This record gives sequence, structure tokens and C-alpha cells, in this order.
Amino acid sequence: MKTSLLFSEKQIEAQVAELAKQINLKYGTEEVIAVGILKGCFVFFSDLIKHLTTSTICDFCSVSFYGQSIRAKQTASLSLNMSQPIQDKHILLIDCIADHGYSLKHMQDHILRHKPKSLTSVVLISKPEAHKTASIDFSGFRVDQDVFVVGYGIDYKEEGRSLPYLAQLEDLN
Repeated sequence: MKTSLLFSEKQIEAQVAELAKQINLKYGTEEVIAVGILKGCFVFFSDLIKHLTTSTICDFCSVSFYGQSIRAKQTASLSLNMSQPIQDKHILLIDCIADHGYSLKHMQDHILRHKPKSLTSVVLISKPEAHKTASIDFSGFRVDQDVFVVGYGIDYKEEGRSLPYLAQLEDLN
């Protein structure tokens, strides 16, 4: 797997801390249920919640559009639902990357059907198309639509998740 560096560990660390600062300002002392979209978010989720000063309950969900393909599908598969009741609660939806925004939009719609007090979405990386599809309240890095990102929990066919930095996949073969 040939890659080129996009964002270093230090750049990621600084961006995660900045995102947490913005989230802390938004919520103050309010309790938040942080919901991570698995699998890719787990590294970002872990680092982000370490910086949150608000009371935080952790939960996870899983929705898939990719499987073994790099082309996004618009039909969702919710394979893991949240375990916490979310009605009248502040929800912080966390994802690692918003490519086209389909996963994020699917989960936002799902959560809103349960009538939370508020829903805020944060992604570490976003692409232009995602902002047309889903509501993204906080975004760390922005990359071009054609950039395929791996590392820091994000994979390509289950490879590259363990890279401690974010890289562009150079060869999709």
C-alpha cells in the first residue's frame, strides 16, 4: 500500500484539541452522549473525548456503505445501534471522515427520529460533497473529493488503520 503524508501526528493532535475546545464551549457543563460511528472513528473518538470537559457518556453505532468497495453506496446498513436512550439528550455524533456524507446523514436522520434535545456532528476530515449531504457542525481537516485517506483508524480494505498519521492512498490496486 503506497501512501503519502497528508497530516502528521502533531497536526492531528492539535486539530483534535481545537475541535474539543469548540465542543466544550458549545456544551459547557451539559451532559453529552458521544456516539461514535464505527469502525473508523475509534481512534479519533478516543482522542477527542480525552479533551472534553463536559460530562460525557460514550456509545457507538455502525453503518456501512463501502464494504470492500471504494465507491460509496447510497443504501445504508445499520449493523450496530446505540445502547443509550437518547430522547431529550444532547448527542455528539462523531465520525472520522465524511466522504459523501451518506453515513453521517443516515445516522443523523436515525437519531433525530428519537427526538434528542440537540444533535451536533463532528468529523476529523470532510470532503466537499459531504457538506452538501449532511450537516457538519465541526470539521477538522478538509481534503479534495478525489483524495482517498487512510490511517488514524481509517482503512482501505481493512489495511492502514494502525498508521498514527493521515495519509493519501496513492495506489488503489
